[in-house]
Amino acid sequence: MEIIDSTYVITYRELQKLYTEHSEEVNAKYPCFIPPSLERYVERNISVVSNTNGHVNLDAKERHHQNIPICNYTQLNYYEKSLSTTDKSRFVNKFLSKGNFPSLRVLNLSYLYLKRAPEKLCKDRFLEEFPALQFVDLSHNRLSDIEFGTFGDLREQVSFDMGHNNIRVVSATVLSTLRTIYPGVMVLRGNPFSCRCDQKDLFQFLKNSAEPLVTHYRYLLSVRCKTPLKYRGRLLGDVPFHNDCYLSDKHSNVLIVVPVVSVTCCVAAFIIYLVYRKCLGCFQCKRPKQNPTEPLLVTSDNFQYDAFISYSQEDETLVKMMCGRLEGPPYNAILCLHNRHFVPGVSITDNIFQAVESSRHTVVVLSEHFLESHWCMTEFREANRKGILDNKRHLVAIVMEEFDDHATSLPQELSMFLKTHTYIRVSELNFWEKLVNAIKKYTTDEDASGISSVKSNAAGKNHRKAI
Repeated sequence: MEIIDSTYVITYRELQKLYTEHSEEVNAKYPCFIPPSLERYVERNISVVSNTNGHVNLDAKERHHQNIPICNYTQLNYYEKSLSTTDKSRFVNKFLSKGNFPSLRVLNLSYLYLKRAPEKLCKDRFLEEFPALQFVDLSHNRLSDIEFGTFGDLREQVSFDMGHNNIRVVSATVLSTLRTIYPGVMVLRGNPFSCRCDQKDLFQFLKNSAEPLVTHYRYLLSVRCKTPLKYRGRLLGDVPFHNDCYLSDKHSNVLIVVPVVSVTCCVAAFIIYLVYRKCLGCFQCKRPKQNPTEPLLVTSDNFQYDAFISYSQEDETLVKMMCGRLEGPPYNAILCLHNRHFVPGVSITDNIFQAVESSRHTVVVLSEHFLESHWCMTEFREANRKGILDNKRHLVAIVMEEFDDHATSLPQELSMFLKTHTYIRVSELNFWEKLVNAIKKYTTDEDASGISSVKSNAAGKNHRKAI
């Protein structure tokens, strides 16, 4: 049975009736996700369209799925669900958890935007529930880890395709998995491999191992590094790990050096504090006090936001902390973020343009993840363009990681910006003070007439935060 390039149309009213009125009847009549007598099932490039006028009772929906019985797919030997435009993790987990698959040989779950391997494949001795399984295709998803459960006694040779995901490191645990499934193999092509020290186990395995299985993975020496910036574009096999990592077995040296360095740093920091504490105290006394109820940004312009924050999703932890502090007292900044203010249904490019144009500043959080994102770089270019055309200081750069001066892969416009503008490092001691000063609005004498009215409407400005 094959269902390809199709669209399901369903309304919230139909779903609500299914979950609240006909759940038992449907589960009794159609107890399985697919007919249990099938030998082959393919569902490829399927989309679901539903109206937006209504809400589904989530409790009823959950009860309906919990009451679906366990089905025995005794004849099924090939199952494919692929080419989705949305994350199908929940469906995949429900389907696998509600079934027994004694004859399944091929499980194809490619192009489903999965961020983790299906839960059933992460259980200990999971192959006991798939005794005939020979091939699992999880390629072209968003998996960042290889996290299968223990394999137990392999009855069949099983292989995996993990290509074109977001796997950066092949750890010692993963190498153990490769040895376990041999003579089965695991395809790892198309992943953004890191060439940092945490990749040394793979490097040693490929360079020094005499095991037969290593011949199946030597192609990884020709994979080009994605990170760090100084090695980006170089072949994994050409990276001098021995210069940067402790590849020898002299772990005792490491255990001695690390504590000594840590203690030395602590002592040095304490001495600096004793010497300069008086100066630091004077500096703190001279800093102007700010009214907790007064907004950080005194403004007489028409910008909707004080700053648009441009960042990669992988750097969200820092951004949440940064925004929480800037939006709270005493700063009360009004920030624009894509996950809050981008309008659904509008093109991403138009949303970016609107965010930049309606913000006094654009703050870009630069990291390796930022450089890898097409939309992040689009936001940088648009903000840089605005600063050039308006001849005003608009773009503020925060650097999370040191950029190598000789990194040829750094985009030219970004390299030029960093060489000609002062930026802020996250590691700086006065990071917060620099950031606040960078996005603060300094008014001129001709703006002074409007300042008092803005201050008096501080409460109204706080209300804008809910926009």
